[in-house]
Amino acid sequence: MESFESYENFNDWYEALIKAGEETDKSFSYKLMFLEFYDRGMTPEETLTHIIENGIVTE
Repeated sequence: MESFESYENFNDWYEALIKAGEETDKSFSYKLMFLEFYDRGMTPEETLTHIIENGIVTE
């Protein structure tokens, strides 16, 4: 797992998030939500874990 510091900017972080999840919606509303996690200094893996554990992702 990479550290948060390895991402130079939000776009790099977001692209890693896309790769970390099998299918991630690239819609604007999701990008804003992900920006919040980026601002918290969370890695893409931590973000997906947080979303799954807190029931934000529904099937």
